Amino acid sequence: MNSILKIMLLSVSLSLMATGIRAAVPPEYNLLPANGNGAIKVKLKGENGYSLKNSGGIIKLIPGPKIEKGKPTRFKVEFLPLNIPAKSGEALVIVLRPPAGSSTRNDRLEVIWQQKEGKKKEKDRVFFRAGRDWQEVVVPLPGDITKPDSVTLIFNSFAGYEIKQLKICKPRWIDLSLSSDPELAGSKFTVQGECDVEAAKIQLNLKVPGEKTYTKTVKPVNGIFRYTWNNPPVKAQKAFYLSAKIAGNDSPMATSLPLKLFAYRDNYDFAWLKVDGSRIVTARDGKEFIPVGVGYCRDVIIAAQDDEVAEFCKSHHLNTIRLAFYNVRFNSKMNRPIDIEEHIRQHIEPVIDAARRNDLYVILDDHEYFHEKIDEKNARGRQKSRIWSKETLDKWVNNWTKVADRYKDNPTVLGYELLNEPFEMPPEQVREFYQRCIKAIRKVDKKHIIIVGGCDWSHARAMEKTWGPVAGKIDEPYNNVVFAFHDYPKDNRPPVVQKHITRFRNKYNVPVLCTEFGATHWMYGETDCRKFISGMLAMCAKEDVGWMIWALKTLEDQPADSYHSVDGKDKKTIPVRRDSCKYSDMWPQAAEVMASPFPVP
Repeated sequence: MNSILKIMLLSVSLSLMATGIRAAVPPEYNLLPANGNGAIKVKLKGENGYSLKNSGGIIKLIPGPKIEKGKPTRFKVEFLPLNIPAKSGEALVIVLRPPAGSSTRNDRLEVIWQQKEGKKKEKDRVFFRAGRDWQEVVVPLPGDITKPDSVTLIFNSFAGYEIKQLKICKPRWIDLSLSSDPELAGSKFTVQGECDVEAAKIQLNLKVPGEKTYTKTVKPVNGIFRYTWNNPPVKAQKAFYLSAKIAGNDSPMATSLPLKLFAYRDNYDFAWLKVDGSRIVTARDGKEFIPVGVGYCRDVIIAAQDDEVAEFCKSHHLNTIRLAFYNVRFNSKMNRPIDIEEHIRQHIEPVIDAARRNDLYVILDDHEYFHEKIDEKNARGRQKSRIWSKETLDKWVNNWTKVADRYKDNPTVLGYELLNEPFEMPPEQVREFYQRCIKAIRKVDKKHIIIVGGCDWSHARAMEKTWGPVAGKIDEPYNNVVFAFHDYPKDNRPPVVQKHITRFRNKYNVPVLCTEFGATHWMYGETDCRKFISGMLAMCAKEDVGWMIWALKTLEDQPADSYHSVDGKDKKTIPVRRDSCKYSDMWPQAAEVMASPFPVP
């Protein structure tokens, strides 16, 4: 064993004995500051064009002069292999802050552990709110790697960070976890924990934001404690926090990291929506409901951050999240076939839970095309791609049936958008594919709204030729279908889109919904984009037609730039290319006027 590491372990052991902590507590490995007392010898490396500057033991991650804007901050730490006992309660603890002048923001930290022996690699990620002051971010240790020899930190932001401490340790002398169903926490919950110092009593402190703290006391047995709290003093649809404290010990280490819980309502049946003629209405009282939302292309356009996305939507007056998910292949990648059970668990369920906590609806948007692959850069243009085979179509239908069976009793799901944008297919074939899926879904779910697009990239102009022959009877006897359209600049001007959708809606007495629109600002100038966005918002408001703007890329307001690459400006002044949701100086104001409030129990 390295002599420095031996000295460090000995000093830690003596320190633990002096403070009364039981010998079972694992040692502390200091990775930063790299030249600090008892630190492990490490090699620091900036990546993605970031350089490192050591200023008084503080490592500054600095974007290089030639770095491509938008590249995330990436920082690697290499060290001797560490023997980390399984389930030791340790974590990676990072003390950091943004550089001076940075604004407060949500950020994601991805951590990649590597072990050369066996070529093992494991990833984890956490989300945090980066303030102006030093703060502690805690990342659990990998489950399958016991001898890591490097860790890479990747921040989603590209402003760089300052890090003054990086260590592997047990972040607290006491830990706390939930051992009961989190959905029942508002009426009853059970927690358990363990403390590593002698303690006669443990205080459980329940804090409701804006209210007082409630306390219960429990006696540990051999350092282990457990408590069931019946009828906690919490309010429905509100978060609350629980922490455990070693009674009589005021050290920060004597209080566990807070456990965030949520008081779900006992019943959400009041929130069901349905189709009534040409309107979407609340099933309970028949009031018209206008969905207004945003596309959430999770882990494709924006990193997964479900609660943060839901809170952003709520603060911007939206009532719906259109979640892109996949039934056949993830983002049309041939090497990423979908295991639908895992996809439901890992990709869909967290978003629906976050939406429910924030009184939002979710449209489950199968973001596929009835084709094997899609050239996104040439969307709307001629594609070189085969239509799905019978085997692929069978998988699509079967997986949709599994999704519908999973959510058949969940009113947080506004509806099932069966496919994103069919293209280069006869309307008869598009109808055939859709109708087959609708019939399969109705065998397991007779309540949810089903949303269908059209044969020509789901443009408004394709509604009549795709659905005219069957619009009034596609879902008999349930008649719970909404017809979707998508349009962008140069697809059609808003007044033309208006003529297509109103003629179709009024002729067949069916509801229409714009489940995707935006401004392709990387292709067209600012004037074209602004004309289109403002025209679509005005048209939808006049016709009481709901809309979903495409799509979130950052959780910060992004007003439109005053210039564009296609406007012929100097390339050195071209801003970072962002998605259509940067027009936050326009669409949130329309949402505040248009979006129906979430139903009241």
